[in-house]
Amino acid sequence: MKNEEIQLIKDTFDYDGITGLLYRKKSFHKRYIGWTAGAVNGRGYMLVRIGSKKYSVHRLAWIISTGSNPIEIDHINHDKKDNRLVNLREVNRTTQMKNRKKNSNNTTGSNGVGIGNGGYIAYTSVNGERFHIGTFDTKEEAVAARQSADKAFDYHKNHGQKLEP
Repeated sequence: MKNEEIQLIKDTFDYDGITGLLYRKKSFHKRYIGWTAGAVNGRGYMLVRIGSKKYSVHRLAWIISTGSNPIEIDHINHDKKDNRLVNLREVNRTTQMKNRKKNSNNTTGSNGVGIGNGGYIAYTSVNGERFHIGTFDTKEEAVAARQSADKAFDYHKNHGQKLEP
C-alpha cells in the first residue's frame, strides 16, 4: 500500500481503538460524516469502501493506529467483527494458523483429534506440514497428546476454540 493510499485512509476515517469502530470523516454524501462505517461480508469480516476499492476494517484500524500495513492481522478472539485494538495483532502466516477456531467439519469436538484405525488419532501441523502424534484408545488420551503438542509448538491458547458468539 502506497503512502498516498494510507493518507487517504487516515483522511477518510477516524478509528476508536477501544470500541473497534471506524467513523467517517469524509463521505461522498455529507450526511454520512460521523457515522460508523462498515458492513459484514460473506466471510464475516467488516468491510468499507473508499471510491471503488473495498478495505477490511481490521486492516484500516491497524493502519490508522500504527501506520504500518502488515501482511497478516489476527483476530485474537476469532470474532471477525471485533476490531478493537486489543483484539488485533500483527502476525506472520505461521502464527496466524496457530490461532484458528475449531473447524466446522470437526467430528470429535477436539482440535487435531480424529477417529480411525480402531482408535483416536492425534495430529498437528507445523509450518504447513501435518504430523501424526499417535493413535490412542481413548479420546482423552488423544486430546492430552494434542494439547502437549500445542504447547511444544507454541500454539495460541485460543487455537481450536469456538469463541465467536
